[in-house]
Amino acid sequence: ETDDLEKFEMNSPLAPAFWYELTDYALFPHLQQFNSAVELVNQLLAADFLEIHRAMAIFNEDTWQRSASFYRAAVASLLSPRRGLGLTTEFLPQPTDAEWTEICG
Repeated sequence: ETDDLEKFEMNSPLAPAFWYELTDYALFPHLQQFNSAVELVNQLLAADFLEIHRAMAIFNEDTWQRSASFYRAAVASLLSPRRGLGLTTEFLPQPTDAEWTEICG
């Protein structure tokens, strides 16, 4: 069985879509997404920016330590003489929807 990375070439049009799903833009709650310029304008006119900011700040405060620990370990691994060991299998599992709800309230 092949893993997701082996299903397409890195220069494939599918590559950005695959990597996008692993970014903060796709994973973090409270980010506002839109599908058109009209939808963007409508969201901007209706947005409660203070509430969005508050929710983002709470999420960041609740997850900062976990993120910082991961990046410290990643840098240490990259600087280690044993660099042949990749980080891919050591990535932290992504929170489930229930965990996001618990973290974000």
